[in-house]
Amino acid sequence: NAESFAGCLANAVEIGGDRITPETISICERSLAAYPFKDLQGRTRLKQGCRLTFINHDLKDGNVFLPRDPSRDPVYIIDWAFWTIGIGTDDLANFGLVGFCADAGLTRRLVRRYHDRLVQSGVQDYTWDDCWHDYRLSTIRNLFIVLNSFRDREYSWSNLQRVLSSFKDLDCDELLNA
Repeated sequence: NAESFAGCLANAVEIGGDRITPETISICERSLAAYPFKDLQGRTRLKQGCRLTFINHDLKDGNVFLPRDPSRDPVYIIDWAFWTIGIGTDDLANFGLVGFCADAGLTRRLVRRYHDRLVQSGVQDYTWDDCWHDYRLSTIRNLFIVLNSFRDREYSWSNLQRVLSSFKDLDCDELLNA
Protein backbone atom coordinates (compact mmCIF):
# COMPACT_ATOMS: atom_id res chain seq x y z
CA ASN A 1 0.00 0.00 0.00
CA ALA A 2 0.98 3.65 -0.33
CA GLU A 3 1.94 4.02 3.35
CA SER A 4 4.45 1.18 3.24
CA PHE A 5 5.95 2.57 0.03
CA ALA A 6 6.27 5.98 1.68
CA GLY A 7 8.30 4.23 4.39
CA CYS A 8 10.42 2.60 1.67
CA LEU A 9 11.09 6.05 0.18
CA ALA A 10 12.21 7.35 3.57
CA ASN A 11 14.50 4.31 3.89
CA ALA A 12 15.95 4.95 0.40
CA VAL A 13 16.62 8.59 1.28
CA GLU A 14 18.40 7.50 4.46
CA ILE A 15 20.52 4.87 2.69
CA GLY A 16 21.09 6.85 -0.50
CA GLY A 17 22.00 10.04 1.25
CA ASP A 18 22.85 12.98 -0.98
CA ARG A 19 22.47 10.82 -4.09
CA ILE A 20 18.71 10.98 -3.67
CA THR A 21 18.03 14.43 -5.10
CA PRO A 22 15.00 16.61 -4.42
CA GLU A 23 13.90 15.86 -8.01
CA THR A 24 14.04 12.12 -7.31
CA ILE A 25 12.07 12.55 -4.10
CA SER A 26 9.48 14.64 -5.95
CA ILE A 27 9.06 11.99 -8.68
CA CYS A 28 8.65 9.26 -6.07
CA GLU A 29 6.20 11.28 -3.97
CA ARG A 30 4.06 12.17 -6.99
CA SER A 31 4.09 8.52 -8.08
CA LEU A 32 3.02 7.48 -4.58
CA ALA A 33 0.24 10.08 -4.63
CA ALA A 34 -1.07 8.58 -7.89
CA TYR A 35 -1.16 5.07 -6.40
CA PRO A 36 -3.10 2.88 -7.14
CA PHE A 37 -2.64 3.25 -10.86
CA LYS A 38 -6.10 1.97 -11.68
CA ASP A 39 -7.22 5.54 -11.05
CA LEU A 40 -4.87 7.01 -13.65
CA GLN A 41 -6.01 7.88 -17.16
CA GLY A 42 -7.24 4.87 -19.08
CA ARG A 43 -6.69 2.31 -16.34
CA THR A 44 -10.38 1.85 -15.57
CA ARG A 45 -10.61 -0.38 -18.66
CA LEU A 46 -8.74 -2.99 -16.64
CA LYS A 47 -11.57 -4.41 -14.61
CA GLN A 48 -10.73 -7.18 -12.17
CA GLY A 49 -10.30 -10.40 -14.09
CA CYS A 50 -10.36 -8.69 -17.47
CA ARG A 51 -7.32 -8.27 -19.75
CA LEU A 52 -4.94 -9.69 -17.18
CA THR A 53 -2.40 -12.49 -17.34
CA PHE A 54 0.03 -14.46 -15.20
CA ILE A 55 3.08 -12.38 -14.43
CA ASN A 56 6.32 -13.66 -12.98
CA HIS A 57 7.22 -10.49 -11.02
CA ASP A 58 10.90 -11.48 -11.12
CA LEU A 59 11.54 -11.61 -14.84
CA LYS A 60 15.26 -11.31 -15.52
CA ASP A 61 17.66 -12.99 -17.89
CA GLY A 62 18.59 -15.67 -15.35
CA ASN A 63 14.96 -16.79 -15.23
CA VAL A 64 14.45 -17.04 -18.99
CA PHE A 65 15.80 -19.95 -21.02
CA LEU A 66 15.85 -19.31 -24.73
CA PRO A 67 15.82 -22.27 -27.12
CA ARG A 68 18.68 -23.08 -29.43
CA ASP A 69 16.11 -23.63 -32.16
CA PRO A 70 13.09 -21.30 -31.68
CA SER A 71 11.22 -22.98 -34.54
CA ARG A 72 11.28 -26.26 -32.64
CA ASP A 73 11.60 -25.52 -28.95
CA PRO A 74 9.74 -23.16 -26.57
CA VAL A 75 11.03 -20.46 -24.26
CA TYR A 76 11.02 -21.47 -20.58
CA ILE A 77 10.50 -19.07 -17.70
CA ILE A 78 11.45 -20.34 -14.25
CA ASP A 79 11.26 -19.10 -10.66
CA TRP A 80 7.60 -18.34 -10.19
CA ALA A 81 7.95 -17.62 -6.44
CA PHE A 82 6.46 -14.12 -6.80
CA TRP A 83 3.86 -14.82 -9.50
CA THR A 84 0.58 -13.00 -9.55
CA ILE A 85 -2.21 -12.02 -11.89
CA GLY A 86 -1.54 -8.66 -13.47
CA ILE A 87 -0.75 -6.66 -16.56
CA GLY A 88 1.76 -8.24 -18.92
CA THR A 89 3.62 -4.98 -19.37
CA ASP A 90 4.66 -5.18 -15.70
CA ASP A 91 6.94 -8.13 -16.48
CA LEU A 92 8.10 -6.47 -19.67
CA ALA A 93 9.04 -3.24 -17.87
CA ASN A 94 10.69 -5.18 -15.04
CA PHE A 95 12.73 -7.16 -17.56
CA GLY A 96 13.65 -3.87 -19.20
CA LEU A 97 14.81 -2.50 -15.87
CA VAL A 98 17.32 -5.29 -15.33
CA GLY A 99 17.72 -6.67 -18.84
CA PHE A 100 18.63 -3.81 -21.17
CA CYS A 101 19.58 -0.16 -21.01
CA ALA A 102 17.05 2.63 -20.92
CA ASP A 103 16.85 3.73 -24.54
CA ALA A 104 13.44 5.16 -25.37
CA GLY A 105 13.70 4.26 -29.07
CA LEU A 106 14.74 0.67 -28.39
CA THR A 107 12.12 0.34 -25.67
CA ARG A 108 9.36 1.58 -27.96
CA ARG A 109 10.38 -0.89 -30.69
CA LEU A 110 10.46 -3.80 -28.23
CA VAL A 111 7.08 -2.92 -26.73
CA ARG A 112 5.69 -2.54 -30.26
CA ARG A 113 6.96 -6.02 -31.09
CA TYR A 114 5.38 -7.36 -27.89
CA HIS A 115 2.06 -5.77 -28.84
CA ASP A 116 2.25 -7.09 -32.40
CA ARG A 117 2.83 -10.62 -31.07
CA LEU A 118 -0.13 -10.31 -28.73
CA VAL A 119 -2.37 -9.34 -31.64
CA GLN A 120 -0.94 -12.14 -33.82
CA SER A 121 -1.70 -14.56 -30.99
CA GLY A 122 -5.37 -13.55 -30.91
CA VAL A 123 -5.53 -10.81 -28.27
CA GLN A 124 -8.34 -8.46 -29.25
CA ASP A 125 -9.38 -4.97 -28.21
CA TYR A 126 -5.91 -4.05 -27.00
CA THR A 127 -4.67 -1.11 -29.01
CA TRP A 128 -1.08 -0.05 -29.41
CA ASP A 129 -1.89 3.13 -27.47
CA ASP A 130 -3.30 1.05 -24.58
CA CYS A 131 -0.21 -1.16 -24.57
CA TRP A 132 2.18 1.80 -24.61
CA HIS A 133 0.18 3.51 -21.86
CA ASP A 134 0.31 0.32 -19.75
CA TYR A 135 4.05 -0.03 -20.31
CA ARG A 136 4.69 3.51 -19.14
CA LEU A 137 2.58 2.90 -16.01
CA SER A 138 4.51 -0.32 -15.45
CA THR A 139 7.70 1.74 -15.67
CA ILE A 140 6.37 3.99 -12.91
CA ARG A 141 5.53 0.87 -10.89
CA ASN A 142 9.21 -0.09 -11.12
CA LEU A 143 9.90 2.82 -8.78
CA PHE A 144 8.02 0.92 -6.08
CA ILE A 145 9.94 -2.27 -6.80
CA VAL A 146 13.26 -0.48 -6.46
CA LEU A 147 12.21 1.46 -3.36
CA ASN A 148 10.87 -1.69 -1.73
CA SER A 149 14.22 -3.44 -2.20
CA PHE A 150 16.52 -0.50 -1.40
CA ARG A 151 19.07 -2.15 0.88
CA ASP A 152 22.56 -1.74 -0.55
CA ARG A 153 23.62 1.79 -1.47
CA GLU A 154 25.51 0.92 -4.69
CA TYR A 155 23.26 -1.82 -6.11
CA SER A 156 20.02 -0.07 -5.20
CA TRP A 157 21.31 3.26 -6.48
CA SER A 158 22.12 1.68 -9.83
CA ASN A 159 18.58 0.27 -10.13
CA LEU A 160 17.03 3.58 -9.09
CA GLN A 161 19.08 5.44 -11.71
CA ARG A 162 17.88 3.04 -14.42
CA VAL A 163 14.22 3.36 -13.50
CA LEU A 164 14.47 7.16 -13.22
CA SER A 165 16.16 7.29 -16.61
CA SER A 166 13.32 5.24 -18.11
CA PHE A 167 10.77 7.39 -16.30
CA LYS A 168 12.22 10.51 -17.93
CA ASP A 169 12.92 9.01 -21.37
CA LEU A 170 9.37 7.65 -21.64
CA ASP A 171 7.83 10.90 -20.34
CA CYS A 172 6.05 9.06 -17.53
CA ASP A 173 5.63 12.36 -15.70
CA GLU A 174 2.89 13.15 -18.23
CA LEU A 175 0.83 10.27 -16.79
CA LEU A 176 1.13 11.62 -13.25
CA ASN A 177 0.00 15.05 -14.37
CA ALA A 178 -2.94 13.81 -16.48
